[in-house]
Amino acid sequence: MSDQDDVEIGYFFTASSTKLVIMSLFTLGWYVLYWFYQNWHFISLRSSRSISPLWRTVFNIFWIYPLFSQIATEAKACGIAVRRGLLQFLAALLILDEIAVSIGRASREEDAAATIAFIAFSMIGIAIVAIANRVALNVNLRRVHNYSYNMKFTRVNVGWIGFVVLILVSGTVLIALDNGHRGGATAPSSYRNIRQP
Repeated sequence: MSDQDDVEIGYFFTASSTKLVIMSLFTLGWYVLYWFYQNWHFISLRSSRSISPLWRTVFNIFWIYPLFSQIATEAKACGIAVRRGLLQFLAALLILDEIAVSIGRASREEDAAATIAFIAFSMIGIAIVAIANRVALNVNLRRVHNYSYNMKFTRVNVGWIGFVVLILVSGTVLIALDNGHRGGATAPSSYRNIRQP
């Protein structure tokens, strides 16, 4: 029997912090939803409760707190030192962050400040999930014999990264071509009123 045969499934779905952040960025946040789905799937496999991972992911704003609380409970049971209430606080913060990102998506403003705020709130959400993921990873390392550390980028991971890069590059090229077709940017009206000597 090889080492591969001895590898057990994790108590929670986890990835290395690097992989989680890179995949979250390059899938434009979809990997975070995948992370939530897989964690509810893992919980449903080891519990006797009837859990729908799909619906808990679709309505994840209502299920962030219970998932983070479950991770905190398991961490405490394993003797992992996590500041009391930290994950629950982060869950509440992530819920507020999700609301802010949703409002940002719904707003029609296209100014630089709105874009920067949207990106900042998205990064905060990824950072919060990365902290919860790290605690869950420590639970896996303590509870699961011969746990296989999920840090390698699979072909599917690389495919997603390539797809998003292709879309971003294509969009950038199309915008550049469109600006070139229009004759470049025009000067603001305040500059047109200046008299030249």
